[in-house]
Amino acid sequence: KTVKKEIKPKTTASSNSQRLFMKLQDSMALSCLKAVQQAYKNRAQVEGQAAKMDQVLLQRHQHKVMLARVDAIKNASRIEALHQREIDDTKLRDNHYRLHVPGRNGHSALIPLL
Repeated sequence: KTVKKEIKPKTTASSNSQRLFMKLQDSMALSCLKAVQQAYKNRAQVEGQAAKMDQVLLQRHQHKVMLARVDAIKNASRIEALHQREIDDTKLRDNHYRLHVPGRNGHSALIPLL
């Protein structure tokens, strides 16, 4: 028994060019879809970067507000300390010019110092 081999037609230049044309046509049809896919990917990247930038700006703003609050609290504390110091200085000045001398009946008398 002899097996007959199928005879394949030789590929000619026209069949090669037809195959190349079909391959290009398929890739051109897919290129539109690839372009749309790339556009969506780029948009997602840009939106992600914009969201990160908004978050950074918000955190910077919150940090500045926090620093301003800390400065306000420090200034209020300084003002209160200065006010208390003035009161203490006034008391010391008033007490410096007076001398407490015990009286005969047990009460002290204030005598101004000159």
